[in-house]
Amino acid sequence: MKLFAAVALIVGPLMGPTTVHAAPKASRDRTQRGDDSALRACLKALAAKRGRFGYRRLHPMLKRGGTTGNHRKLLQLYREE
Repeated sequence: MKLFAAVALIVGPLMGPTTVHAAPKASRDRTQRGDDSALRACLKALAAKRGRFGYRRLHPMLKRGGTTGNHRKLLQLYREE
């Protein structure tokens, strides 16, 4: 459902009230995040197995295992867990 910006009522000095409409894309929709439970589970398993490895060393191991995800997402998940 698209939300439109509020309609403002402007009164000019020599003319009557006018309405101003904002463009429909003036406000952005919220992004839909993908489900990252598989990546989170693989990361947890590897981190439990390799306790001293950080996210930088776990990322190539996850890539070799076939799990996709970039380093920024991996860092975010690593910090959350």
